Amino acid sequence: MKKTKTQIIWDISDLSNYKIPKKSVMCIGNFDGIHQGHRAVIYEGKRISDKSKKPLCILSFLPHPRLLLNSKNFFILTDIIQKIGILGNMNTEYIILLNFAKIMNMEADEFCGFLDKNFDPDYICTGFDFSFGKGAKGNAEYIKKYFERLGKGVKIVEKVSTGAGDEKISSSYLRKLIFSGNVSEYISLVGRPYLIRGTVVKGSGRGKKIGVPTANITTTYKLPPHGVYASLVKIQGEPKYIYSVSNIGYQPTFNSFRETLETHILDFSQEIYGKKIEVMFVKYLREIKKFNSPDELVNQIKEDIRKSRLVLDEISEIITQY
Repeated sequence: MKKTKTQIIWDISDLSNYKIPKKSVMCIGNFDGIHQGHRAVIYEGKRISDKSKKPLCILSFLPHPRLLLNSKNFFILTDIIQKIGILGNMNTEYIILLNFAKIMNMEADEFCGFLDKNFDPDYICTGFDFSFGKGAKGNAEYIKKYFERLGKGVKIVEKVSTGAGDEKISSSYLRKLIFSGNVSEYISLVGRPYLIRGTVVKGSGRGKKIGVPTANITTTYKLPPHGVYASLVKIQGEPKYIYSVSNIGYQPTFNSFRETLETHILDFSQEIYGKKIEVMFVKYLREIKKFNSPDELVNQIKEDIRKSRLVLDEISEIITQY
C-alpha cells in the first residue's frame, strides 16, 4: 500500500499558511498513547474515508487539555513527535493540532460551530467518552445531535476493553501501568513500548570501572518506578534501536543514593556524551538491591543482560518497526 503524505496543521490562526481540509472524515480526540481504543476510532474513520473517497483528517489538541486543566499525576504518554509519526504511518492525510489554550473556554455549542465553520466535515468519528467545551459539558452524543442536524454523519466508537474485568483501555489506565512499572502490559495494549527522550551526560564512571559501562541520561519525561528493565535505546546518529538494560533509581552497592537513569547498551562501545537518546522500556526485571561486592553486582548484571536478550528477542517483530 502506498503511504499517504501527511500534512500537519499546527494551528488555524493564520489560515493563509495552510490548505484547510473541507468535507473530510474527521477523527476527534486527544489520542495520547494511541492505544487500541484510539485506533478503533481512527480505523473506523479510515474505513469511511476509503468508502466515501473523502480525506481522512485527525483533529487533536496541543498542549494536552489536562496540562492546563488538571495536571496532578498527569504526564504525556506520546510526545508530539512520536504522535505525529504514528498517526502519519496510519495513512492520515491531515493532522490538525488545535491550540487548546485558545479554545478551552468555548461552550460546547460554540466549539461545534467552530468545527463546522472552519472544516465543514462530512463525517465525524470519536470515542464514546470524548468530552469537550467549557466545563467538559459537551460529549460524543452532543456532537452526534449537533452535526446530524446539519446532515453530517457521526460515528461514536464504543469502549474497547482490556479483557481483564472489562477494564476500559484508556490513557489514564496506561498511565497507571507506567506508574506501577507494568511496562509489559503497556506494550500489549499499545503495540509498542513506553518511550522517553533524554540526553547522555557524564556520570560517576563506576560502570566502566567494573566492566559494564552505562550511559547516564538526564530527562524531563516521566520514568517508571525504580528497578532494572529490559530496554531498547536509539542514539542520535544511529539508524536503529539497540538492546540495553536500564537501571532507574539508586546505586546502593556503592552507597550512592542519587536517583539516576543509567542504561548499559549491549555490544556497543562508542563515546556518546552529549548525544540525544531514546529509551524504550520493555520489561521489568527486578528491584534495586545492595550487593555485598562489585563482583557480585557484575554477576547479577550479566544475568540481567541474559534475561534482557531473551525478552528483546521475543519482541523482535515490534523492534523492526522502529
